[in-house]
Amino acid sequence: MNIDGHKFDVHVLSKHERDKKGNPKVTRPILIGIQDVRSSKLLAWRVCEVESAHYVRLVLGDLLEKWGIPGHCVFDNGRGFAS
Repeated sequence: MNIDGHKFDVHVLSKHERDKKGNPKVTRPILIGIQDVRSSKLLAWRVCEVESAHYVRLVLGDLLEKWGIPGHCVFDNGRGFAS
């Protein structure tokens, strides 16, 4: 298993964050995904506004719920994955 995050090259209006004038804040969404290295299949994923430990745990929970415990997993070394 391989888990990593990817920031999309698009700008979207945030549903939750507002700027000082009250307008929706423009953000770039992030996909956190877990991939089976052998088959290259994406097993679990979430699209979020920030790469944080909270979303990494949610994706891991999705993986465990659907596919069970993997033999081993390679993590990205970003802040969300380290915590």
